[in-house]
Amino acid sequence: MTFDKIITAVFSLLMFMIGVDKFMAFLTPCNIMASIPTTLWHIIGVLQIAAAFLIWLPRFRKIVAGFFLCLMIYFIVRHLMEGTYDIGGAVFLGLICGLLLRNGKTI
Repeated sequence: MTFDKIITAVFSLLMFMIGVDKFMAFLTPCNIMASIPTTLWHIIGVLQIAAAFLIWLPRFRKIVAGFFLCLMIYFIVRHLMEGTYDIGGAVFLGLICGLLLRNGKTI
């Protein structure tokens, strides 16, 4: 198994788990969750579940990774602006998205 496939698998599993959590709430809730409308939260959940599958298609890999990198940067900034510091998940997913977007095949 190559490094790229491992990173893709980690991204896929995390996206699926976090997306399903938007509907079933089995993880520790995010501090900014109360300030985001439920409908938007569910839309993000559907996008995350879709991303978990689309990331395996080379045609969509950079699009999915780029979109979620921007989304993670937005949520990191939003957390910091609201004075909450539970940004570990967003930072980790942002780093994984960055690894998926890199031009080289190996590290």
